[in-house]
Amino acid sequence: MAFCKNFFAKIKRIYSQIDDALKQYVPLALTVTRKIKEALQSPAADLIEQLIPGDVDKTIRSLLIKGLDYAITSLLVVDECNAAATLEEKLACYMKYLQKLSPDARDAALIKLASLISKDMHGHQLKQHVYDLFTQGKFSEQKPDA
Repeated sequence: MAFCKNFFAKIKRIYSQIDDALKQYVPLALTVTRKIKEALQSPAADLIEQLIPGDVDKTIRSLLIKGLDYAITSLLVVDECNAAATLEEKLACYMKYLQKLSPDARDAALIKLASLISKDMHGHQLKQHVYDLFTQGKFSEQKPDA
């Protein structure tokens, strides 16, 4: 039981580092990755416009686009994607990669993408594991129990 007590105390300390800005950024990043997952099933012409929620202000939109570029660049596992000239090309290449993954691996890759988007939007203020934990928590919170 000491493990559980220490584990939950650690999570509580990590969550105490989360500010209001990050609480806003993580759900937006998860929205983008959810829309990427949806676009995998029906690709469209202007991916960036489809991914960014239409009701976010210009500053947040710019942060999301910058964060998406940072995250995709950080996660690129296919060399040909590194040479892409635009974010749209990087995103299209990354989506082709995602299509080859199993559903569980795809979800894991998208959660990590959301975590990295949030980190960049938040100015890299915290350690990566804090962004990972909070993003995973928000992702789990949005999933149905059954």
